[in-house]
Amino acid sequence: LLQESGLVVRRSTEPLADVRIVHALVRAAVYQSIPPAERRGFHQRASEVVLSPMARLEHEVAAANRRDEALAGRLESAALAAHQQADHRREAQLWQWAGQLTASVTERERRWLESQLATVLARDTQTARAHLKQLADTGDQVRRGVLTAWLLLVENRIADARHTLESLTP
Repeated sequence: LLQESGLVVRRSTEPLADVRIVHALVRAAVYQSIPPAERRGFHQRASEVVLSPMARLEHEVAAANRRDEALAGRLESAALAAHQQADHRREAQLWQWAGQLTASVTERERRWLESQLATVLARDTQTARAHLKQLADTGDQVRRGVLTAWLLLVENRIADARHTLESLTP
């Protein structure tokens, strides 16, 4: 009935085939109607069967209901690997998730700053600019300055970037 009405699509005729809710608003409403503990359980089970390492991590993050240093460490390793592959959008997402799961305030801030640098490296200046206010609140002045300089370089504001970097030296 749902398939006939166009609300869901089956990806194959296999008995355990993926079923996808077509419309994003319907998908969001269904997802939000599932109690959080049950949703986390679904994500935990999904993380055990998906083949894609990125999808597995995404489900593990969605299944987490508290800080998880082991998962944050795996996410950081994956972020570093994404950086090596110059996949900076994926890197930024992985750093962000790692930060959200980190207990230490200092480490959480470091990982958030790394996510912002990856965002700049991905040339997503609009998102980076949207986070500038949060950037001003971070305690790591050197990382903050380097990140700001990278953003200015990507925006082709060379003199401003140089000034920012020069202000970091004693």
